[in-house]
Amino acid sequence: MPTYFIPPLPRTSSPPPLTLSRGSQSRSSSISSNYEFVYASPTQISPNATIVGNPNPYAVAPSRPSPRRAGFFEPRPSPMLPRVSQAALHLRSSRTRLHQYQVLITIHRDIRTTLMDFKDPYYRAVVRDLTGSVQKLRPAAVARGGFSDIYLGALTPSGELVAIKVLRIAGVDEERLQRKLQRRIERELTTWQRLNHPNILPLYGTCDEEMWLSEAPVLVSPWMSNKSVDQYIANNPATRRLPLVRGVAAGLEYMHSMRIVHGDLKGPNVLIDGAGQPKISDFGLSRARRETTGSHPAPDQTSSWAGSIRWMAPELHEQDIPMVTLYSDVYAFASTALQIFSGAPPYLHIRQEFQVVFAIINNVLPPRPLSTELTDEMWTMLLSCWAYTPSARSRMVDVVRAL
Repeated sequence: MPTYFIPPLPRTSSPPPLTLSRGSQSRSSSISSNYEFVYASPTQISPNATIVGNPNPYAVAPSRPSPRRAGFFEPRPSPMLPRVSQAALHLRSSRTRLHQYQVLITIHRDIRTTLMDFKDPYYRAVVRDLTGSVQKLRPAAVARGGFSDIYLGALTPSGELVAIKVLRIAGVDEERLQRKLQRRIERELTTWQRLNHPNILPLYGTCDEEMWLSEAPVLVSPWMSNKSVDQYIANNPATRRLPLVRGVAAGLEYMHSMRIVHGDLKGPNVLIDGAGQPKISDFGLSRARRETTGSHPAPDQTSSWAGSIRWMAPELHEQDIPMVTLYSDVYAFASTALQIFSGAPPYLHIRQEFQVVFAIINNVLPPRPLSTELTDEMWTMLLSCWAYTPSARSRMVDVVRAL
């Protein structure tokens, strides 16, 4: 199997193009690096080839790099980028062709080759491939939403229960929009992968979509035995509500500290683990579908919007293509907190959804629920989160302090 070596770079602010060599013979010369990522302009490379490089340009000689120590890119220190210590590029067939900003990479020995798009390295990361390591325990989906089906599964060999989310993009008719949506979903998964907080549902990895007859990535995350927070409260009415609200606030504040917008915060998207801790889930995925397909959503996408309107800020109802922001997240947090305190969705007294929209855009707020845990100070804080003008709303860092 031929191996193409990426020789070390001098440490310069504007690194010159690298020479892609096969052994000691120079072959193609279109691989470049700036220590953050590697990209290639169109070039044909032999089948089953491996391209290896080293993140430390002086660690090994260019003619004798070790694939086990090989590094694909070395990101500069930043919370926006994951640190990748080992990587190699494996080209799988004679038809494989590298295009600009596209590479095939494998990270460590237990993760298979994956096509990654590095047009913007700040939005790309390595999401672990769990194909072959996840077993479906039940043939039928245990839950179904407007955008996905959820199956109960287990990791092998540990046996840990996991949720397998099979995304659906079949409602998007145009092939161009499907490709755009797939890329957008991959970006959102990259964002999800780098989040690490006790109140954020972790992403374990993805599975090969072809095995699941899916056109989008199949997501694997921990199984939340207590389901969503609204179901948890219904099944455990005596549970304390304030710790749940604090957990959601802490998770959202963490996201906002990294300038990440959730975009669809509501009770059904807050899951509860076996210890009763809330985990924010589903950020970015529904938003990716809505914003990619624009103002002409597919039928199941429309139902997805309808399922969120009671938590949506007034400016989102007034836009042809709603664009979520940190401000709209704060509004949605207040509505989610209200749901946790009351045990019911916002505007329960209004049955028709169009009447809910009318109330929201006219700044008619939900009534205060009867809860001993919801103090006057906390209610005032929720009111500040519901401010009609987005910039007048409280910041999540201030909300966390107030709680």
